[in-house]
Amino acid sequence: MFQNFANLDVDLHKDLKFEPSVNLKFAATTAMAPIAASEMSRSIRQFPVCFSMDDPLVPVAFMSLLPEKNAFVNAAGAWAGDYLPAHIRRFPFILGNTDDPDKFTIMFDSDAPELNTFSGKPLYEDNGEMAPALQEVVAFLQAFQSELAATQALLRPLIEKDVLTVQNITVNRPDGSTWTFDGVRAVDGDRLNALDDATLAEWVRSGLMAIVYGHLHSLENVRYLAEQQGIIAKQD
Repeated sequence: MFQNFANLDVDLHKDLKFEPSVNLKFAATTAMAPIAASEMSRSIRQFPVCFSMDDPLVPVAFMSLLPEKNAFVNAAGAWAGDYLPAHIRRFPFILGNTDDPDKFTIMFDSDAPELNTFSGKPLYEDNGEMAPALQEVVAFLQAFQSELAATQALLRPLIEKDVLTVQNITVNRPDGSTWTFDGVRAVDGDRLNALDDATLAEWVRSGLMAIVYGHLHSLENVRYLAEQQGIIAKQD
């Protein structure tokens, strides 16, 4: 989704303007998106949600079962789903890390047509201060970053208790054959059930169990996506 990162610099980009677009063709090849715990309840209604293969651990919403194809962006660039993940909504901006963990840089995709020098809302005031449009962007980016960090902390026990495994999800075709979605990181039911009551109670109180159950229920959406993308025929 992000192609060419550049650091936003007031000296270099003082004339830059931002014009948000409803055209989401930039996400047409985005097959998955990291989501925060606050997005979980809306995401599991339409996406299969598993977990990132690399740490730190975050939930990942699958928007396709095929590489570089987003089943929820139609040919016109419109969003065909009910919920648009924050990861996509933040485009073309993203926060970059610095040597100081308490500080960040604002980065943007330099190829994004939403940014130009001739139309839209200015990012900077004449005095070099952030204009309201950029202040709103930064507030959104910071909130999303903070929610992702909180989600990573919430999910840490899944690694500590070793309940995650790399799994294949099999979908039955109407003709009796099967199709398999390979290599997703998911909660292993047997390992989950083997946990002691104290751990499970703690996970319920922290909200982690709601994430686990939501994730497990969302795997039913694999069939829906497979049907939408023509991988298997729709059942009557």
